[in-house]
Amino acid sequence: MKKLFLLSVFLISFTALFAQEQRDLQNYNRGKQLVSYGNWEEAMEVLRPYLDNRRYGSLSNYAHFHFARAAYGNGQHELAKGTLQTLLDNRSWQHQDEARYLLALSLFSQNKNSEALNEIEKIQDPSIRQEAERATFDFLQNANLSWMVLNLRNFGEKNKGFALALRKQLEEKTVMSTEERRVYNEVKSVRAQEGEKSDRKRQVNQVLEVAVVLPFNYNGGSGVSRLQGNNFVFEYYQGLKLAVEEAKKEGVDILIRTFDTERSEAVTERILEDPFFRMADVIVGPIYPEEVAVVSLFAEQQGIPQINPLSNLDDNLEVAEKSYLFRPSTRSMSKGILDYAQRKTPEKKIAIGYSASSKDELLAKQLTEEARRKGFQIVKSEKIEGRNTRDFFSSLGIERGGSPSANLVIILSDDPNVASPTFGVVESINSRVPILVPDSWLYFNFASFEMLEHQNIHFIGNNTLDFESPDLEPFREEFFEKYQVFPGIFAHLGYETIYWIQENLNPDKGFDFAQNLRRAGFQKGKLTFGFDFSNERANQYVPIMRLEKGTLEIE
Repeated sequence: MKKLFLLSVFLISFTALFAQEQRDLQNYNRGKQLVSYGNWEEAMEVLRPYLDNRRYGSLSNYAHFHFARAAYGNGQHELAKGTLQTLLDNRSWQHQDEARYLLALSLFSQNKNSEALNEIEKIQDPSIRQEAERATFDFLQNANLSWMVLNLRNFGEKNKGFALALRKQLEEKTVMSTEERRVYNEVKSVRAQEGEKSDRKRQVNQVLEVAVVLPFNYNGGSGVSRLQGNNFVFEYYQGLKLAVEEAKKEGVDILIRTFDTERSEAVTERILEDPFFRMADVIVGPIYPEEVAVVSLFAEQQGIPQINPLSNLDDNLEVAEKSYLFRPSTRSMSKGILDYAQRKTPEKKIAIGYSASSKDELLAKQLTEEARRKGFQIVKSEKIEGRNTRDFFSSLGIERGGSPSANLVIILSDDPNVASPTFGVVESINSRVPILVPDSWLYFNFASFEMLEHQNIHFIGNNTLDFESPDLEPFREEFFEKYQVFPGIFAHLGYETIYWIQENLNPDKGFDFAQNLRRAGFQKGKLTFGFDFSNERANQYVPIMRLEKGTLEIE
């Protein structure tokens, strides 16, 4: 009878406990529903009792998670963070990844971006990781750009959302710093991984379409009628246009459109909206850094080769894979000069004089650094101008009765006010020390070939004209017939640019510019001594020349 009584008591107690658990479960489920309805505060009040782990056991773990969801939805991100941290400390709970994802959202909302990204790295489930990377993009697309650039190495390779957010911010900039361009070059490939496509669909055909983007009005203003006769950009375009007309006569299917940047970044940006750029195979120009930054970024995004036709500065090439220099870079020139110096100056004592131009200062710096690495002694490296040119040579002992301290002198200046006294010095003493100068000195009207030939002067190749080319005189005659003036150096370069482009972009060879240049190796020019783009995106061919019997010979 006693046993029966005890059994009856147990059954009554069990029934009461079961009823209580049912009520608890109903309340818990109601709390979850309130979360899904967005009733955050009410949900938190309903779920709060279930946070007691000693009373509710494993159910408490789920209650913590849904309570954190409600706190996050209510904007109480620190409360959500603390609740989730308690949950994550319990390693027996099976839904750690979901908790880490919610914790990352809470941290992002508090601008604790590094902590959030560290939590995402711990997520193992691929589908949850993908959601977390999407959230990364949403939160970081407006984050501090400097912080993102600095942390690319820490997070960009592991979190695609980070790389996409960084890329989006960089693409929205009209002008990037050198470091930002380098970083963009790293993250731009994420588009291909994500399967994205450009908003502009380029039309590919068998016609060579050339977009010429140049600052015709580089002194301001607009319209061709304002251009002066001494406008070097317009002269370059005249040579280019003549080459296009000749190519068409020879059966080349070529189409050209011209755009004037007016030395304005805003105008340059508007130019790039023109429909012609949806079919362009190559962009020639611009030439000034601020405009090049805008156009090269566009070219990078659209996969179009962009050519700076006149500059030697290669800083843009380091960060823009679609950018090219038609002329040698300062690094290529430095290499060409030192290759010559190693062959011709066994004592390895050189002196460098350079102008204040950015190109000459950079070339002098690169030349000095590389020369020292190769064991050369830099006797002197000094900025010169017309007034102190003679003093520069005197300080080297290059004067009557002097004892030269250098066995090679390199003058880096296109200034005729430096060239004139240099000619005067070497002519008066008949110096045995070779003097290397830019090839621009060949075109100064006060220096005859007869005078240059008898002095120890050598010329640094910079897409130098080949005066013995059979195509040079016909070009000059045709140019004069068309424009009633003989072509200057820029007209020759414009003509040669189009020749080089059509040789490497055509239906026979295809329209992969980089691949065609690599395959071509060294190419003989039509008006110049030639090009070599086999391993670089600037002309590597920098011969050193001197005049022999009225002919420019490569040494």
